[in-house]
Amino acid sequence: MTFVTGEHVASVMADLTTFIGTRQEPTGPVETFSTDRSTETVDREIATEDTATILLRFDGGARGAVSISQISPGRKNSLVYEIDGSDGAWAWDSERPDEAWIGHRERPNEILIRNPALMNDAGQAAAALPGGHVEGFFDTFCAHFRAVYADVVAGRPSSSPGYPTFADGHDEMLVGDAIARSAREGRWVDVERSASAPSSAAPVETHA
Repeated sequence: MTFVTGEHVASVMADLTTFIGTRQEPTGPVETFSTDRSTETVDREIATEDTATILLRFDGGARGAVSISQISPGRKNSLVYEIDGSDGAWAWDSERPDEAWIGHRERPNEILIRNPALMNDAGQAAAALPGGHVEGFFDTFCAHFRAVYADVVAGRPSSSPGYPTFADGHDEMLVGDAIARSAREGRWVDVERSASAPSSAAPVETHA
C-alpha cells in the first residue's frame, strides 16, 4: 500500500499467533510452484505464527488494517487490497487479477476490467496483452523485469521506479521489526527511521 499510495507506515499494533501447532512436513524434496502434493509426511511442531492481525498508522494520518492467514481453507494465494476514501473506494484481489472493484456512495459500484487502452503510461508499460486476455501472477515478473531493464538501458534509475528499490526493502524491514516488537510487547510501536535514511521511491499509478 505504500507503493500504491505513497504513504509510509508510521506505527503498528500487531497480534501474531499460532493456531495449528503441528503440521505435516513432506519427507522428500518439494519443488517451488509444484502442483503435486506429497503423500508421505511427518509431524512437525510449529513455533512460528500462522496468523497476524495488524493495525497501521500512516505518516499522512490514514489508518490501515492487515489480516494475514496461512490457515484459511480454500484460499491459495489471495492478496486483497482496498483503499477507502471520502469520495470512493478501490479494491483488487489477486485471485481475480483482471478486475478492479470501484465503490461509490451516490451511484452503482463498478467492476473495471483490465484494458491497456484505458490505462495511463505506467499501466500500459506493465501490461503485455490486450484487453480480454487474462494476465496474472506470472505476468508480474515480466512487468518487473521490463521496468528494471528499461532503467538498465537508460543507464540510471528513473525518478519514480516501477519496481522496489533497496530503500524500499530497507523500509519494509523497519516496518517488520516494529511489527515483531509490537507483538512481543503488546503495544503500539513506532517505525524507527533515522533522519538520514533514504526515502522510499515515489509511488507510481499501477494497473490492476
